[in-house]
Parts: sequence; structure tokens; C-alpha cells
Amino acid sequence: MLSSWPPTIKAGIPVVLEAQLFESKKPVVLPRIGPVVRYAFQVTPTDKVSEPILREFLVDDGTLGDRIADDGIFSHEITIQDPGEYRLQLLATGPTFERHQQILFRVKPRLLMLEVIPQEESILGAQQANQNPEQAAEGAGVNEYFRVKLSSELQGAKKLEIDLIAEDKEGSRYKLPLKKIDNIYETPVSNLPPDGVWQLRAVFSAEVKGKGNRRIKGDSQDLEYVKIKRDETEPVIRVVEETKAPEPKVEEKPMHWMVVLLIITGVNLVGGGAGYFYLMNQQKSLVSTSDELKFEPHDEIQSFIDQLKDKVSNEEVNLDDPIFTDDSIEIQVMDRTSRSSSSDVVVESNAEATPSEEG
Repeated sequence: MLSSWPPTIKAGIPVVLEAQLFESKKPVVLPRIGPVVRYAFQVTPTDKVSEPILREFLVDDGTLGDRIADDGIFSHEITIQDPGEYRLQLLATGPTFERHQQILFRVKPRLLMLEVIPQEESILGAQQANQNPEQAAEGAGVNEYFRVKLSSELQGAKKLEIDLIAEDKEGSRYKLPLKKIDNIYETPVSNLPPDGVWQLRAVFSAEVKGKGNRRIKGDSQDLEYVKIKRDETEPVIRVVEETKAPEPKVEEKPMHWMVVLLIITGVNLVGGGAGYFYLMNQQKSLVSTSDELKFEPHDEIQSFIDQLKDKVSNEEVNLDDPIFTDDSIEIQVMDRTSRSSSSDVVVESNAEATPSEEG
């Protein structure tokens, strides 16, 4: 089994893997061999621990990079995005045989690199700042630029054409103008049409030296950019493949929910306790057997009570005493039948006892 695969490829550029069986140094070209023999391959990184990144079957039907159908050459187009070291394992199986092949290869970085840079790092931005310093000072730290960088292999290419394509969510595509400065192409972000989320990609075509000039095509990695309307307090926000650590922010410490819960619980406990004691006092006043009315003693009434106590303490009671006949002293007595009847009994008993003591 013979295969065609280069030892070095470019990231992002498709390459066709081809394999063919040979019999006594002669290629096997039989249309009926297609359903019998199966070709499969897998690609695994060798510079890191990883599972295979590709597992596919080769075809001989004129698709997936196969140039001629049923010519005995099985093919598959392969594109690898990440630079690094890889291993290609190829397997051909038939009813009575099995062939293995292993190829080590390297993936070089892309021929084009697309990135977003601030105005301070932009060559085009520096030129514009020299022409209009006041406007550049206002946009310092805010204005941004798209930059397309060429690899060393692409810098010497002939008939080089580079375009920067921006596509919105609706699928509308725009070609942004690029200005070449040495081997770098730049354009300000403000050239993006409306605000929104954009997918950007730089594409190229060029002629390279070799056995006859051949034209190659390729593109950069995809870059997502979010363009929003900017004012004095809100800078342009971008989302790219590279992640930046967010600037530290002083966060206000909100009141913890536990503190709020404790305050609410305390208020409920105080209110519930006050209500409980209030109800208990009301129940005690309802079941109490005492009918006495509590009030602050009046000086005149207190003096009368003291005189009455002195009279009662005497062995003899003179019913003609002015204290029993003086109507100038008004005494408020609760109108209760039970107390009136008990008082009548006491007076009658005292009245009956007095004549007997005199006799």
C-alpha cells in the first residue's frame, strides 16, 4: 500500500490524503475492489496526551477530495486547525489481507493571523494620531483595529490578494477595506457597518514558487467581535479567542440574607411575646374572683377610711356619730349586689350586738 501525505502542512489549509494498493509493483485499478477493500485513517497529536482528533474512511467516488471516481485511488480531504506534531495511521482491510501504515508530520501555524489590537499598538492608528492628535487623544484606550499578519512563507508570494470578510447573524457578508503597511494589513473597527455580533475571517489567494507556479488559497482563524454603540463611559466590548483577566472591581457588600432573616425573626418574637403576655393578663382578669376596683387613693377618702377604722376598733359604736350622718362626704361605692348584701349582714350583726353589750 502506498500513500501520499506531506511531512509538513499548514494549519487551516486542506490537504488530500491518498492511498492505493499495489500488486507486484503494479497499481490495483479494479472498480469491483471498492466494495471489498476498506480504507480508514485517524490523526492523533503526539506533542500532548490526547484522543484522535480525526477518524474517517477514504472514498473512491469523486467526493471528499477524491479527484477521479473508481480509479483505485482512495482519498479524503483533511484540515487541521491547531499547529503541532501529529501521527497519521492508515489502515486497508480486505477479505484476506490487512495493511498498516504510520506517518509522522507537523502542522505549521497559519499563513494568515487575524487579531484585534488597541490604538496604541496599531501602526495605522499611530499614523492617524500624527495627522489628528486631538481626535487620537479622545480615542486613546477606546478605539481598536483589526490586524492581518502574514507568515514568512506568504510574504514572498506573487499576486497576493487578501480580504477581510465580516458576517452578521443574518448571514449578510461585508468586505472591510484593508490598508497595507509593510507585511501587515490593518483597518479600524469603526469600519464595521452596524452594531451587533460579527464573525470575521481573513482570506487570501496567491501564487507560490515550485514546479510551475501554482495558486494556493487559505484563511485565518475565525474571530468573533461584538460591536456596540459607544459613549463616554462605556468602551467597545469585544469577544475574541484570547481571554483577558477582568479588571478588579470594588463590589458593594450587600446586607446578608441571614441578617435580614434574624431581624425579621426578632421582630416576630417580640410581637408574639407581647401578644402572649397580653392575652394571659386578660385571662387572669376574667377568672379573678376579686371585684375590687383599683384606683389611686384620694386624700379626703383616705382620711375618712382612717377615721372609720378608728371607730370600728372601739368596743362601742355610736350610731349618732356625725361620720354616719354627714352627707357632705361623697363616697363612690361600686354597685354590686353581692357586696351590698354582705355589708347589710355585717351592719345588722353589729347593730344587734351593740344593745346586748350595753345590757
